[in-house]
Amino acid sequence: MKPIKNIHLLSSLLSKLCILGLVSLPLLQVWIWIDVGRLVDALGSLGGHIMPQELDPFNRGIGFILSMIPISFLMVGLIKLRELCLLLKENYRFEKQHLKLLHKFTLMLLYGSFIAPITRALISIVVTINNPPGERALIVNLDSEDLIRIFLAAVLLLTAWSLNEAHHSAQPIGHE
Repeated sequence: MKPIKNIHLLSSLLSKLCILGLVSLPLLQVWIWIDVGRLVDALGSLGGHIMPQELDPFNRGIGFILSMIPISFLMVGLIKLRELCLLLKENYRFEKQHLKLLHKFTLMLLYGSFIAPITRALISIVVTINNPPGERALIVNLDSEDLIRIFLAAVLLLTAWSLNEAHHSAQPIGHE
């Protein structure tokens, strides 16, 4: 009975963490793009070569929108993960709906992980476009965090596909 209690407890905790992430991720981006000190710190992850001479409100808005693209994928994934956690609290056995939610969460994590380096490169252009010639930058990087997220998303996707296939093979023909 203890594993069932653990599933219930962890599902409840993850559900609450998903809500926290859904609220805090966009607020953090707003704070980063409004506060100049935070912005310079956040841009340090782009390679340290970016020092915007001047960043007007329009470019900050474009930067904010670009930074929200991978986060929006993550937020949709968090919504699906929360739905999965709530289902697991009610019914700890994986059924078709559980598999669909796991699959959607995994795809959102994978898409967000693939798009993040592209949006970071675009952000590097936006924040240095007003710099004098020679001080503008296009920085393209793929860091270890990106690779870990892609790897974990691929493992979860493989798991979701395998569980889905096992679910289909366990169903009698004509019943799904």
